[in-house]
Amino acid sequence: MMEQSAYLQATVHVDIKPGNKRPPAVRCLRRTAVKPIFERPVFARVRRLCLALPETAETESWGHPNFRAGRKTFCTFEIVKTRPSMAFRLSPGDVNIHLRQRGFFATPYGRGLWVSVWVDRAVEPRVIAALVEQSYRCVAIKRMLKALDAQRDRK
Repeated sequence: MMEQSAYLQATVHVDIKPGNKRPPAVRCLRRTAVKPIFERPVFARVRRLCLALPETAETESWGHPNFRAGRKTFCTFEIVKTRPSMAFRLSPGDVNIHLRQRGFFATPYGRGLWVSVWVDRAVEPRVIAALVEQSYRCVAIKRMLKALDAQRDRK
């Protein structure tokens, strides 16, 4: 019998009121399971690329992983219409360019600033790596971009 691991993550809200001498009230707002589908090799590769960028962190929102540069999300893994996909934050012009390519689609919540790609079939690693960097550059602040350029110069 094969076991599937499910990672549970709790989101905790702490009520701290000024002048209150009692310990803060802690409420568990929700528990979510990280889907095993996001452990596939294609997601692992992109996760490594995202986390190698300066000041990047992985968070979970709405039941799927997100990658943020500072406080702004630039890449997310998700399931759309039961299919695995990745979404990238891009400029409106770049979104239009990618929407003409096979396998890309407009991210449902993207307001014209996000493009998604299906990853349940073969994807070109160089294209995805370029999308990760392009997306990061779209949301990163000057300090982060300077660190990224210095990192690229060292290679």
